[in-house]
Amino acid sequence: MNYRHEFHAGNHSEVFKHALLCALIDRLQLKPRPICVVDTHAGSGLYDLESPEAAMTGEADRGIRLVYPKRTRALQRYLGVVEHFNPDRLRFYPGSPAIVRHMLRRDDRLVACESEPGPVARLKDFIGGDSRAAVHQRDGFAAVYAFVPPKERRGLVFMDPPSRIRTNSPSRPRRSIPGSANGRQGPMPSGTRSKDAVKSTSSGSSSSRKSRRSASSFSPMRRARKG
Repeated sequence: MNYRHEFHAGNHSEVFKHALLCALIDRLQLKPRPICVVDTHAGSGLYDLESPEAAMTGEADRGIRLVYPKRTRALQRYLGVVEHFNPDRLRFYPGSPAIVRHMLRRDDRLVACESEPGPVARLKDFIGGDSRAAVHQRDGFAAVYAFVPPKERRGLVFMDPPSRIRTNSPSRPRRSIPGSANGRQGPMPSGTRSKDAVKSTSSGSSSSRKSRRSASSFSPMRRARKG
């Protein structure tokens, strides 16, 4: 499915999920050990809120443009990241890979996956030579099973696919994320807005219940061992 992030950048759902993403990363970084963030549907990285695509929908007017001037205390960390890309006035909206990259420490890593060639090229240009971040052109759902658990054994999976996914897609989530079952790989929260992914776990079996936890919006996996 060809999904254009440019039409939806900075809308109300982006504000919610990216504010929560910042909070999760901050929480993980309370410990000095490195983390890895796997972004399954990364997009281009940075979006112009004055582009024809953004102007066509006007979704940012009901999202980031509403909350940005208010400087709400609960959103302070998230709004600070947005401000980093807008030193003069609000024009650009950072997507999830831009947010994560900005928050990475020296030994942290970002694995950004995107299936569309155009966004992949733009994201690679945005990342540049940053050795902490890697961009992969591949299916995001399949990437979870390729990159999780990471070598750091700590991190999170950010799953934000298009809200409409073909029901016959072979890469839809059909089982829990590796490393999530016994909690031994460190905290690996995940999130998705895929309605089909949630519907696919509607049966009452044990395996379906595990998959439902993986498909829920930023639901934490089982508690990890301390350390």
